[in-house]
Amino acid sequence: MLRFPAPARDRPLLNRIRAIGVGPGLSPATAHLSAATLQGLRDAVTQGPAKLTVKLLALYSQEFAAHNGYLVGDLGDWGTNYTLRAIGDKVGVGGQRASIATYPFALLDDTKAPLTGSRRYVLHIPKTSLPIPVKAFWSLTLYDSSSYFVPNPLNRWVINNRSLLRRNADGSIDMYVQNNRPSSPAQVSNWLPAPQTGAGFRLIWRLYDLDNAVAGVLDGSGWQPPPIQPCSAAGVGSLGTACAS
Repeated sequence: MLRFPAPARDRPLLNRIRAIGVGPGLSPATAHLSAATLQGLRDAVTQGPAKLTVKLLALYSQEFAAHNGYLVGDLGDWGTNYTLRAIGDKVGVGGQRASIATYPFALLDDTKAPLTGSRRYVLHIPKTSLPIPVKAFWSLTLYDSSSYFVPNPLNRWVINNRSLLRRNADGSIDMYVQNNRPSSPAQVSNWLPAPQTGAGFRLIWRLYDLDNAVAGVLDGSGWQPPPIQPCSAAGVGSLGTACAS
């Protein structure tokens, strides 16, 4: 922080935490803090992540309907909203401003059930929503619940604008997220492998350079990523889309 000083807007917070020994050249261990204050710092470390998860899920719930079941926000422009900054860090360390990239993020399917390797999913992009309005590139990446890639027989962790996706007869695209390999070679082209049965996962889109489309993506009035439809035993998604076999 001495080499790369924080912006002036952060000074009120930095001045507050200096009192508990947090800052360049400081340490709580040598700040002569009371036992109660030291315990409060320990509690922040042990209880903070769970409290942040509650805030993340609350924000996610607020945006769920407007964004087809995704959390979408300008996570690279938080100003002094330190809670939003912490949420951005929890979703994925670092992030560009929305004018450069946006990152729709999902932990739940469109019925608000957690994403899990025990189920099959289909993401349907109608022809009217294609091409995805990016000037640079787009991608859809799957991570496990600890934000790591999931080992799979295809060594495939992402579907993007360079993937050789098969289109349906009407020009739409269906992407399949599931653990088992689809029996149809055409469907394998559009398959993003999920973890094994019972394991949770998350999906993150990266939309680079939305240009004039960025405002609509952020406020829900424009292009939105496709709903994550869980498949029924009959092989039909929650919105009627055919699932992979």
